[in-house]
Amino acid sequence: MKINFDQELKVDNQADINLYGKQVHVVLNDEFRQKLTASRLKIDAVYAKFDDPAYTKKISEKPYQEQQKIADQLMDKTHKIVISTVDGLLGQGIGEYLYKHFNGSTEAVSAVLGLLEDYANESVTNLKEQKKKAKLAKFKNHH
Repeated sequence: MKINFDQELKVDNQADINLYGKQVHVVLNDEFRQKLTASRLKIDAVYAKFDDPAYTKKISEKPYQEQQKIADQLMDKTHKIVISTVDGLLGQGIGEYLYKHFNGSTEAVSAVLGLLEDYANESVTNLKEQKKKAKLAKFKNHH
């Protein structure tokens, strides 16, 4: 038996990215994924209290101004995590650059992280499995 990984596995985990006028080179490797995971965990931790019905009930009983202050603090913490993660992955200052480009939308900057994660997930391709799926799809289309 001969096994030729050149024909069975494709790893394309380096990317040159055009970010609205800024050029960035990234390697979508374990370190990259660890930073994304750490960011997600930090954001989850910020919102974890809200999984507790007693806490949310307590907050809902506070005056509007206090509720607004808590909401603002959550947004601020989330913003800092997202911007810091982008800076750690793409280069210092890129997070704030994107934030300004998206007219102050942390959600849009976060969407960039989501797209990067999608690309990272697609960076390793099992060609053998891909060929098998293509053959199966072709067979199903003919029958």
